[in-house]
Amino acid sequence: MNWTYAIKHKVTASALLFLVIGVVVLNSLSERRHTGAMNAAIDSMYKDRMLAETYIFSYADHLQEISTAVSNEQLSPSEMQSTIHRALTHMGPINKAYAATYLTDEETRHFDQLLGHLEAINQLAGNMDFAGVAREASAAEGNLHILSSIQVHEAKNLMGQIDRAYSSISTGTSFEIAMLIVIGLLLQALVFASKAISAKTFPQQPNLN
Repeated sequence: MNWTYAIKHKVTASALLFLVIGVVVLNSLSERRHTGAMNAAIDSMYKDRMLAETYIFSYADHLQEISTAVSNEQLSPSEMQSTIHRALTHMGPINKAYAATYLTDEETRHFDQLLGHLEAINQLAGNMDFAGVAREASAAEGNLHILSSIQVHEAKNLMGQIDRAYSSISTGTSFEIAMLIVIGLLLQALVFASKAISAKTFPQQPNLN
């Protein structure tokens, strides 16, 4: 009946080999999914948070230019208007660039408020109401502070996603290595068992010529 044990070992070895293939394929699919999530988070970190923060800095510079102009008594009203108009013109492309980033609901609300303050500044400057311009510029700066804090909060969330994806990939790789080692040991045991069966089935007879 030794041949039945040999067949049994072959079936077991085949099953273990299929298990190896299954472990490798499943881990590869899992790594691909987690890698995609990690790449998406990194991409969002750059496009939606780092770039957005640079836009906020640009807004702050132009709003400071407006505040400085309306508080400068040496400038004529027409010079103040010119400075305000120039700053608002420079902020036009920033408005479009910021709007193109991913905005959370809270971020959308404060960004819309910021645009409202900029529109008010434009109207007040046209009416020579520079005190009103100063108030709107100060309110707009308040929105910038909130938008900046949102960038920090969202960046932390993205870093958490990246860490979780990396941890999942690392865990999956460790599991795959452990499974392959165990299966390799089992296959090695089957090889030795098969050799033992072969030795019993076909014993050496050195006395035969």
